[in-house]
Amino acid sequence: MFKQNLLGDKVAIVTGAGTGIGAGISEALVDAGAAVVISYHNNGTGAEQLAARLRERSDKVLVHSCDVREDAQVQELFDTAIGKFGRVDILVNNSGITEPRSILDMTPEDWDRTLNINCAAPFSVRSVPRGR
Repeated sequence: MFKQNLLGDKVAIVTGAGTGIGAGISEALVDAGAAVVISYHNNGTGAEQLAARLRERSDKVLVHSCDVREDAQVQELFDTAIGKFGRVDILVNNSGITEPRSILDMTPEDWDRTLNINCAAPFSVRSVPRGR
């Protein structure tokens, strides 16, 4: 657990934060005092439930849907975060998927989807403006 208010002046975006590791990271960042943008693609209910819990501890929590494979949606995610909090200091590229079968049974489309979410998306956000 982070020291209380260690990140009190920081703004974080956590992708894939609707459940699991992303939710845990978001909780730790809020506990450390950071403003947190909870980003999700498929689990809006989980993201909203997490945000409701975190808002009991902080008023610096925002939820935003984003498909990290889509540059325009990533730009909108950053624009929303910057519009609300002025900048982005921390980016946690937590979005990721696994296919429930062997690589030998994957289609080229399955492989492309996995690589785009797990590898290409974190690389593509490097050029997004972070605010002041």
